Amino acid sequence: MGFDLTNDSGRDLRFSGTGWTFYLNLAEAYGWKPAGTLAPEGIMPITWSGQYDSNSGQRVTANDAAALAEALDQALRDPLRSARESALAVNISDSLSKSLGKAVSIQPPDDDSLLQDFAAFCRGGSFVIE
Repeated sequence: MGFDLTNDSGRDLRFSGTGWTFYLNLAEAYGWKPAGTLAPEGIMPITWSGQYDSNSGQRVTANDAAALAEALDQALRDPLRSARESALAVNISDSLSKSLGKAVSIQPPDDDSLLQDFAAFCRGGSFVIE
């Protein structure tokens, strides 16, 4: 399952399922506190969990996107990020392997380009996850 993001500036970004999980967890490691998403059209807000890990058309608010961008920018400035990314990848791999009952290996990215793109995307305002 992939995640297609579209922000209010009209920009699109696509993540694999594991990539989306990795970058959200990386942002949390750098201080992002998820505010929760707004319910997709057709779903009663009272029944929506605020999740980020489905592609149901939920919306990330502009404030939450800005906070996410700031955490990603902090990650980009961290000279020790590579070690944190490696540890995070191992934790996600272990968690997925246990829940799926088979070995899953997540590898941290080779370069900064997607992290830079994601931070810039988030600075573009509110976005929808589909």
